[in-house]
Amino acid sequence: MYDYKVSVIIPFYNVGNQLKRAVDSILDQTVQFQQIQIILINDGSDGEDSKIAEELCVQYKNIELLHTKHRGVSHARNVGLDYAQGKYILFLDGDDLLERDTISELLHFFDNHYFETDLVTYKLTSYRNDENGEVLPDHYRYSFLIESGVYDLESYPYITQTTMNIMVKNKYTRNIHFCEDMSFTEDQAYCFAILKDKMKIGYCS
Repeated sequence: MYDYKVSVIIPFYNVGNQLKRAVDSILDQTVQFQQIQIILINDGSDGEDSKIAEELCVQYKNIELLHTKHRGVSHARNVGLDYAQGKYILFLDGDDLLERDTISELLHFFDNHYFETDLVTYKLTSYRNDENGEVLPDHYRYSFLIESGVYDLESYPYITQTTMNIMVKNKYTRNIHFCEDMSFTEDQAYCFAILKDKMKIGYCS
């Protein structure tokens, strides 16, 4: 049995007030907040985000704050994985935001396709990091990922997941972690390690 429906792992390093916005987007989910565990991992930050994380941890019993030396996002995520108590695990960066029904839709989809796939992804929209906040072009995988469903990677090799807009089963946290020696594409390697057994990926539109 799991204590929560989902654990959200959020590593942060000098993201300032954006961390509060990220957590607020989880507090505002349509899923009851008591069913969500938030694990904040301070990757050596000593800025405003560190103070925000401490305040959130005091305010909510299901928000945990872990501290590490600055060793990078892969190490921080691995620390979070070992503390996850949810049936599923969702990854979020300190400057990311979720739409209100994201977690609810992902949980519903994964529960209905639990034995078909080990990883579910969802639409990622990126914005230019400037005062205009311009929406950037969609990744080419969304030319194939249109409707919700389970996709066979043998038939759709171009949709293999390379970014962390994913939900995975908690059972994988015991034997699949992020490679801390990789300076890039570590997200892709983690996703590959989970997908390779079934070679099927879930997409929740």
